[in-house]
Amino acid sequence: MMPRLETIKEQIRHKGDDRAVDAVRIDGTVIIVTGTFFRRAEIKDAWSVDLHDPEELIRTLKHSSLRVDLLTFAQRLPETRPKHDYFLTWDNIAAIPISTFQHWWESQITQEARNKVRKAKKSGVDVRLCDFNADLMTGIFQICNETPIRQGKPYWHYGKDLATLTRVHETFLDRALFLGAYYRDELIGFIKLVDAGPFTRTFHVLSKIRYRDKAPTNALIAEAVRVCAERGSPHLVYGQYDYGKTGSRGLTAFKRDNGFQRILLPRYHVPLTTKGLVVVKLHLHQEIAQVLPEVLVRQLSSLRNAWYVRRLSSRASDR
Repeated sequence: MMPRLETIKEQIRHKGDDRAVDAVRIDGTVIIVTGTFFRRAEIKDAWSVDLHDPEELIRTLKHSSLRVDLLTFAQRLPETRPKHDYFLTWDNIAAIPISTFQHWWESQITQEARNKVRKAKKSGVDVRLCDFNADLMTGIFQICNETPIRQGKPYWHYGKDLATLTRVHETFLDRALFLGAYYRDELIGFIKLVDAGPFTRTFHVLSKIRYRDKAPTNALIAEAVRVCAERGSPHLVYGQYDYGKTGSRGLTAFKRDNGFQRILLPRYHVPLTTKGLVVVKLHLHQEIAQVLPEVLVRQLSSLRNAWYVRRLSSRASDR
């Protein structure tokens, strides 16, 4: 019996780009399809979905009305060994294996990270659980609109109004919690944590730049580890560990200092058409930056980021 398939238009958000894309809902799982000449399908919110029977999904997509050239999906923690025979590459994630808070504090982080957590406490930074309400969202709104540039790139939530930001942050509330870092009753940083079953995932980790000297982000990570240890979550996941040729080395160093490890997960690429097969054979499914020399990519990124800073800083001054 074929799974129940429903063609829909699904609204997705990716780095500030809100757009409707083709999608199908298959027995409750949403598969989004992007691209024009080359059509790629992937599971929406794949971090929370275990794909137990990829062959059934492949058959369903082939028989659907959508034109799909390639299906891509990845395994989730703790499944790090490949389980399927499809062509694969490797995703990397930043994760802290968690047993107890004490073990993390004594054995998994650097002395510099410990000093920053202590500094935050001595500076008067208080980290606590927050209810998702208007007061929290007002504080988040102020943090998001502090600066248009973060890590040398445009920050995609800068300039959004309170209602829009509330819609962004109210996802997965049935399994999410918020930690807030306060200084003199002002919210200066926050983390949204979402229970993904075998791990806990950070959705947002953000602090005010003007309070960077008080190390609120380090204090937030420490409290996130404490919460995960108390709740028995075996891993805390914070995005990627290595962002490749275009990524921030500073962010990777921050994660390393705070006990995050680089963990590799298999990502599969399954051609569904002849075009999809050619794309995989020629490795055209990769981002263009990953096939160019790193020196060139870094130079181009520096020029792009400098342009962003000039353009967006000018806009911020006008505002």
